[in-house]
Amino acid sequence: MRWKDGQKDETRAAIVAAAAELFRERGFGSTSVADVMARAGRTVGGFYAHFASKEELLTAVLDESFGSLERTLLRGLERTDGAAFVEKVTRRYLSPAHRDDPAHGCPLPALALEVARLGTAPQAALEEYLKQVTGLLAERSPQTRSGLSETQLALGLTALSVGGLLLARAVADPQLSNDILEACACLAAAEVQPDHPHPLEPST
Repeated sequence: MRWKDGQKDETRAAIVAAAAELFRERGFGSTSVADVMARAGRTVGGFYAHFASKEELLTAVLDESFGSLERTLLRGLERTDGAAFVEKVTRRYLSPAHRDDPAHGCPLPALALEVARLGTAPQAALEEYLKQVTGLLAERSPQTRSGLSETQLALGLTALSVGGLLLARAVADPQLSNDILEACACLAAAEVQPDHPHPLEPST
């Protein structure tokens, strides 16, 4: 098949966008190539002009996910650093809106466990995504109450946020789900505000 100028790139982008939504909504293993192509509005036969396998498509999804997350988390925070930056970013990540829209959110809560079973290429893509996320946090983070390095803080905040979002989506009780998000956000804020009492404890 001969592609018009830009048509191949446009089709590839549509496939990646459709897969990004479906992999987050249903999981990688529960999404077929046919599902992806139907969501993209393309025929199944066109898939292999762009990707050799579904695993290769997952790698592309992870490669392109950081830009979207960065735009969402950093909107309006160009001049914010330190504790205020960490608190605002983690609260955006641990928000009900993010919890309730997995199709357009961070891929880590939805895909991390599956990626661990898929081999080196998807794992490498996930690791690169993780490095970008933690790098974003590390470069604008303050000192911590426990003396963690910028990298340690960024890794800890990422693990706390991803785990918190995963649990908040997993439980059926809406109040418990909200409590999980709030508790994780409070813990993140407490770590970067050493001069203030722990937000989950009463002041003395």
